[in-house]
Amino acid sequence: MSASFSDVHTEIGQIIVAQSNKERVAELLQPDRVLLLEMIRKTTQLCKARRWIADHDPPMPEPPSRRRFLKKAAFAGGGALLGAVGLNQISPRIWREPLELAPNRSYWARKPAAAESAANRGHLR
Repeated sequence: MSASFSDVHTEIGQIIVAQSNKERVAELLQPDRVLLLEMIRKTTQLCKARRWIADHDPPMPEPPSRRRFLKKAAFAGGGALLGAVGLNQISPRIWREPLELAPNRSYWARKPAAAESAANRGHLR
């Protein structure tokens, strides 16, 4: 099958000018009109392939909007809040004994700082 049109170009806005292929038009206008009906119903192999691709392509994502951003931000904030509340409720069951700091038994912690030290005189702040 050959193309129905050749030398296609647009003139003055929406007007399309083309040369028609006389053999192709004669094929389309045969008495049984099978080719014409196939073209009208878009059941040719190319149209079937395009329809299959269109059916199996993932949908295009929606363009970003402020409303969608605010909606997602609200859901994320609500989820974080619920997670924090849930952790606060569960933590006493997970850590039953209070966390205590071990006493500092280092050499420098055995006696308090001298009264004449720079920290006690107010030079270090």
